[in-house]
Amino acid sequence: MTANGTKYADWVRLLSEDNGHLRSSPAEGYWRLAPHYVGQVTDCACSLASATMVVNAVRGNRSREPGSMIVTQRMLLEAVNNDVWHKGSGSDGGPGVTLTELALLLQRSLIVNDLSAVIAAAPLGGECDPVKAARQFRRDMEECEQGRQLIIANYYSETVIGSGDFGHFSPVAAYEAKGDRVLIMDVWRFEYEPYWVPVDKLLAGMMTASSVSGEPRGYLNILLPA
Repeated sequence: MTANGTKYADWVRLLSEDNGHLRSSPAEGYWRLAPHYVGQVTDCACSLASATMVVNAVRGNRSREPGSMIVTQRMLLEAVNNDVWHKGSGSDGGPGVTLTELALLLQRSLIVNDLSAVIAAAPLGGECDPVKAARQFRRDMEECEQGRQLIIANYYSETVIGSGDFGHFSPVAAYEAKGDRVLIMDVWRFEYEPYWVPVDKLLAGMMTASSVSGEPRGYLNILLPA
């Protein structure tokens, strides 16, 4: 619970109450991801849910092909068949995975589904220059708005929304430059719905280290084929 007695801090705006940006801008990243929005299947499967959304978004029009199936989290976990992911996300209570691990797992997820995209990890801890990192993240979100890439953020939940003592993965689907805020499609759908947060709050949450591995958090860029 946050200081104001709710699940969300005062700076959080729910998409269900604030959707004007999606009505007035291209928001191509959002429209790629929205049809495939899922909730994680275990309490530690946020990386798996985020990857599943991205895989289905990259598939695009393949879903029109006869006999094609939407990729599910369980299908993806079995197809990739990686011990780190099985142990980290396959059942409740797992340790999850790191940003670096998810970059490799997501690349493999695309390969086993005969898809191609360039995955670039952007860790934001350690000796990262916060000013340059913030500038680059905003540029990356502008690319997401234009549909040229997708983004999965890895952040400390309490810093971003005011509650949740855990690290988390979720896709970031839209960027409103005027308000300098981003739309997070939180995959912890047992409690949360999509919400807007200030860019500075998300950056602060991504500029933390995992309490499990000690590795820096950050985000993944998924550069889509032309």
